[in-house]
Amino acid sequence: MIPLTPNDLPVGQPLPWSLLDGQGNLLLGSGKVLADGRDVALVFRHGSVCRPDPLPPDDAAPVGAVRVDPVPAQASGPLGLQVGTLLQIKAPDDGGRAAASRLIGFIEQGLFVSWPQFGGNDATFQAGEEVLLRGFTGQSIHSFRCTVTAVCRSPFRYLVLSVPTEVQQVPVRSSPRVQTRLAAQLMDQDGDAAGAPRLAV
Repeated sequence: MIPLTPNDLPVGQPLPWSLLDGQGNLLLGSGKVLADGRDVALVFRHGSVCRPDPLPPDDAAPVGAVRVDPVPAQASGPLGLQVGTLLQIKAPDDGGRAAASRLIGFIEQGLFVSWPQFGGNDATFQAGEEVLLRGFTGQSIHSFRCTVTAVCRSPFRYLVLSVPTEVQQVPVRSSPRVQTRLAAQLMDQDGDAAGAPRLAV
């Protein structure tokens, strides 16, 4: 991964690459737009920000390596899930809480997801293990099963999953959710006019 500084990020233009945190987890997909400096500051607020290393030429790739071609940030994969969709992942017989992951890409034969975590701590999954996933498309919750076909640690950590099976869909709303940013002013509870209101977005 290549570390970035706030000056490296274009403002008001689509990102030319995905943004990752220091652990290789997806923060923003390529093509997303940072409207102003406040958005840039928010990205760096919780730690380091990186971009993926450039992909080597096909003839320079290690034997057995999986090449992930760039995918548009809003491209829809299997079940209508978009790249960047938050996923819950766990073993089918695990009664505990699920780990958090994100869809970072897909091919005809399967899915690529970021390394699952429990509140910042890595979850453990092995190649050949069957997993249960849930994801929200904006209108429906999809539940499906996959098999972990590969555990990859370079150029960043991710899992390769098989084609989804045993798909279940539960409609949640009739219209898709729309992203919005609302400005508001925060004041002290006692309404003290001496304290200047603070702007929040």
